[in-house]
Amino acid sequence: MCGMGPLAIDTSAKGLATRLGFAIIYPLIPTGVRFMFQSNPVGRVDLTDQARLEMLLQQAAATKPKNAADEMEREAMKDHNGILRALRSCREAFSQGFYHVGFDGQLMAGRYGFRIEDIRQELPFQLWYGTLDAMTPINHGRQIAARLGERAQLRVSEDTHGSLQVRYKREAWEALLKAS
Repeated sequence: MCGMGPLAIDTSAKGLATRLGFAIIYPLIPTGVRFMFQSNPVGRVDLTDQARLEMLLQQAAATKPKNAADEMEREAMKDHNGILRALRSCREAFSQGFYHVGFDGQLMAGRYGFRIEDIRQELPFQLWYGTLDAMTPINHGRQIAARLGERAQLRVSEDTHGSLQVRYKREAWEALLKAS
């Protein structure tokens, strides 16, 4: 869901910002990345997950939605269990420090060493993207689906990064189980 593809495939304006962030900021300025995460409730692993959730909810309540996408993101924040799972996942991701997040960006921005279309032919793919997603360019999903051909099922909805994952969580798990 909302998965990044090789950054070389995206030529949209959103893709350029993402590419610059992952290719330059993450790997070259790890101190900035560490500061960015540690100044956000997601990266405050010194706190309990419940405290981090409460901080996120306070931030969401204090922010006035500017458009329909902001309203959808705010609505997605009501899935407290889903947010807690994400916070636990981030805690694990940051368990060895924040410096390594830069290397993740470097890997995502670099060459994969293989072509997406060369992934085993018998593997089916489900790609879920939101047209209002400000974090992951929808063009990644479209181009990945084009490269994979018939074995890719591209699902596009008028959703944001967060609302897509909340609204279609059950459907995505059921589709995944059905395909396995």
